[in-house]
Amino acid sequence: MLLESDDNSTLVGRLFKVSGERSSQGVSASDFLRAIHLSFPVIRSLVRDAGPDDDPSFKAGFADLEARMHEVAIIAADSYSQAMANQLRAKNHELNRVVQRLKAHEKRLNAEVQATSKALESANEFNQRVIDAMASGVAVADLQANVTMWSDRFAEITG
Repeated sequence: MLLESDDNSTLVGRLFKVSGERSSQGVSASDFLRAIHLSFPVIRSLVRDAGPDDDPSFKAGFADLEARMHEVAIIAADSYSQAMANQLRAKNHELNRVVQRLKAHEKRLNAEVQATSKALESANEFNQRVIDAMASGVAVADLQANVTMWSDRFAEITG
């Protein structure tokens, strides 16, 4: 039986397995610990009802059982918190990888924006030089009829 020896490795292993399964199923720490703690009164009641009255060895054995049940609760709480911590570390690691990928993507996009802005600025400068080199007056308007570019000759003509 798991509680009969001082070697708790089998019990700890089983509790770690169960707590890991429960945490991956979405069972909250409080629900898991509540289930562990609620089982003790039921076990206590069953053992007291089944055991003999006024038997000192039964009382001593029962006290030992209760102490072991409290050890189980402590081990269960520890194993569940470690399972949750492992899940949180894994999620944090995953989020850090996503953040790094997003930062790299942002860096590429910023470089692309800078290159595109430089190309647009060069195209605008070229267009202005072409317009300025024309002998006739030239004006460029946008769709709302706002004049956005004009040649020096246009400025001379219109004053």
